[in-house]
Amino acid sequence: MRERVSAGFADAVWVRRRCAAVRRRVADGLRALDASAPLHAQVTGWLFPTSLTAVVPVVAGLGNPTVRRRYVAAREALAQHGFGGVYPRLVGLLDGGGVGVDRVRGHLAGLERTFDVAASVARTRFFFSADVTPVGRPVVADGSRELIDAGSHREAMFWIVATYARCHAILAADAPELVAGLSPLFEAAVADLGVASAGDRRRRADEVVAFLPRLWSVAEEIVAARGR
Repeated sequence: MRERVSAGFADAVWVRRRCAAVRRRVADGLRALDASAPLHAQVTGWLFPTSLTAVVPVVAGLGNPTVRRRYVAAREALAQHGFGGVYPRLVGLLDGGGVGVDRVRGHLAGLERTFDVAASVARTRFFFSADVTPVGRPVVADGSRELIDAGSHREAMFWIVATYARCHAILAADAPELVAGLSPLFEAAVADLGVASAGDRRRRADEVVAFLPRLWSVAEEIVAARGR
């Protein structure tokens, strides 16, 4: 199977199909937002499809569609192929135009506090359970701090908020009595992305969907350039 996949991996038809699959996941995910779900579920439902916009140019350029560093990878892929001017709009769809570095460091500190509590009470199995453990802590904390120190604090907000939401999913299931005390930290991070309310999230989701044709044209140009 690996030989079959490897042989055609760089073929334009397969690259376009992979990009199209990511594009569908963005649109389908954002159209399915549930305003009645708990905050952590609503944020996850908005955040991950939105962040997949960063994966499209990476996949188009045959890069590794990484998770935590996906915005950094997108920035590099766009710059490499001459589309660096598109990146500010792409990352702006994540954070609404910019979160200051000091605020991001503060959100990371709040996440570390929340993470330690969630990891200590976790019993229910989630698909991400292995990430919220003492063993997984350096990936979240040190990995995010590394991004911030490298000047990619806006990019770090994706994984910080994603992990916040995962921690609150654990707390809601296994220690609901602790949610109220830790919620303000999570809510502050969500507010700094400009998506504090369900209405905000719906509006921003619509902005992402509206951006998809432009993103697709960039992906097409990246793929076409590789064939020249």
